[in-house]
Amino acid sequence: VVLSRPAYRLGSSVVGTIRLMPKEDTDPRAWFQSAQVYMAGRCKVDDRWHNPVIYKKLYGTHPHLKECMDIERKACSTEDTVCFWATNVVNLLELEERDAGHWDETNPKALVENSGLLTESEAINYEDAREEGEVEELPLEYLHLAFTFRADLPLDIPHSAIATCVRYSFSVVVSAKTASNELLVVNAPFSVLTPLMGNSLAEKDLAKAPRVRLGNCTAMAHSSGLPCHVTASELHRPKGQTTVNRNANLLATVASGNVQTLRIADPDGEPCCILTALGSQVMNPGGHLLLQFDFPSTWVPCHQVSACLQGEEIALYEDGSTNKTRTLLMDTAHEMVESGYTERVSLSLYLPLDCPCTVLTDLVKMTVQCRIDLACEKAEGGYSNLQFHLPIKVAHSPAADEGKGGSDFDDEDVTGTPLDELVFGTEALSSIERDPLKASSFVTRDIRKDLKVLSLHMVEACELET
Repeated sequence: VVLSRPAYRLGSSVVGTIRLMPKEDTDPRAWFQSAQVYMAGRCKVDDRWHNPVIYKKLYGTHPHLKECMDIERKACSTEDTVCFWATNVVNLLELEERDAGHWDETNPKALVENSGLLTESEAINYEDAREEGEVEELPLEYLHLAFTFRADLPLDIPHSAIATCVRYSFSVVVSAKTASNELLVVNAPFSVLTPLMGNSLAEKDLAKAPRVRLGNCTAMAHSSGLPCHVTASELHRPKGQTTVNRNANLLATVASGNVQTLRIADPDGEPCCILTALGSQVMNPGGHLLLQFDFPSTWVPCHQVSACLQGEEIALYEDGSTNKTRTLLMDTAHEMVESGYTERVSLSLYLPLDCPCTVLTDLVKMTVQCRIDLACEKAEGGYSNLQFHLPIKVAHSPAADEGKGGSDFDDEDVTGTPLDELVFGTEALSSIERDPLKASSFVTRDIRKDLKVLSLHMVEACELET
């Protein structure tokens, strides 16, 4: 099982490839009796904070997994784990093989390993050697059974999170039964990140979402070829190169609307300072929060400012009660103020890379806030401490999912008409009723970059002669 990326965002598509290879030199379809694939999101409950028996009854058995609980037990421990999201189970051997895209037809044979062109005489000798059997090449469908699958992640499920009381995780489960009735189960985990800004639901909507959600998984059988077409230049790309992403607008996107200006006053209503906070509404792990305090000379004198980033994890229960499981102190900063001389003070707070992201479900609530303390003079003498906090939403960085997939190819690599439209036509793809067993029902328009990555990986894994 190979996934196109190590992490996917909520609202995106999980894409992967499955290769079933027999242990003996025999027909793969004769070696395997059945093969299935599905995806699931699970929550592991810590019995120190929640009763697993109660939540097993509340969540029950997922409707999509009732017929394959023996596979689910092999994939994970089900004693203290509940399933809150799962896709339908796809029977891979029932899928119709794709007719087009055979490797023998799409292989660019004009290139050799060192990216040099074959001369006309060398090409003739190579083709003669293939016809005489001196070059041993077996069709791909005699070596393995290959399938590509996809499933869309909804926005109303929690992302991957490791808390004290619960753990949210996701994985792809592939099972295969051989001719000797041996059951093989592969559990391929992957991370799920928070959605990008502007594409997320409110936290209250996530908390009110149903406990159990249903997903849809589709697959395509392409044992005779790659998941998608690749060009000769893509097959012979230099390895070890550095890719520079054109994300110049990320800073403007993140900083837009992420600035707050507040007028701070004491309990009597007298103003003390003006606070400008940069990056206080949404922060990414590894980011900085900048606080700027302006002190007009005619306002209430202030002598010290201090701030800290603090995180809390709270266990939630069915009766409405809560229990704080842990508190995190991430960073602190303070500065003395000379009243009448200091006009401005700036503080910088750092959010650690391992900071948990904000999450709110029926089991746990994880929040981060900036706590600020001001020491001001009283009119009748003495000092008073003004304390307040700014709630902060922590989300994964926009570049957190730019790993093995996604941005490895330029925009011009995915222009033009997709392969499925070229083969089956736009009329067949636009049909309302799709047969899930046919290759034409597998949509590839929005996952073409992922298919490129999986195709190049299959070329290396199968050691195909290019």
